[in-house]
Amino acid sequence: MNTEHLIGKRIKKTREDKGMTQARLAAATQISITQLSGYENGKTPSLTNLAKISQALETTIDSLYFGDESEAFINEASDVGHVVVNCLTELYRLGVIGIYLDIDPKRLRYETDEIPPFPVLSIEKYPHAIERLLANYGEISEHIKTYEDPSGFIKQVKESIAKEISLR
Repeated sequence: MNTEHLIGKRIKKTREDKGMTQARLAAATQISITQLSGYENGKTPSLTNLAKISQALETTIDSLYFGDESEAFINEASDVGHVVVNCLTELYRLGVIGIYLDIDPKRLRYETDEIPPFPVLSIEKYPHAIERLLANYGEISEHIKTYEDPSGFIKQVKESIAKEISLR
């Protein structure tokens, strides 16, 4: 199930939990009922509309995007560790960044005019924590069947790394 579909399900569930009709939510957000129905059925709301909906439903964008607020990963805007980890997690999930587990570290050093055979991401801050996060994702991806609770393990890793980054 894709993220957009889950956002729609969460909008609908939150609206129904609050005893709110689509018409009432539409009036509170200035978004048409047709558009709200589309969102509840899997269309992707813009960030502006998601913000309007979350405000009208008296919830957070995080809870509509990630689920129950107790499961929301970013709890405070100033929590740098969670922001960094959450961004990297989403980029990894979308396939924007990947992990090269079998790279010879000696091959990572190039002369100034030599072009590496793959894109190199320069990590300016928290390199050890970020490397550990990505290595754990790679490890789980390769050996998913050997983990009893892969999502629980990743949640612990993310929390640990987020705390480490926030303390720096």
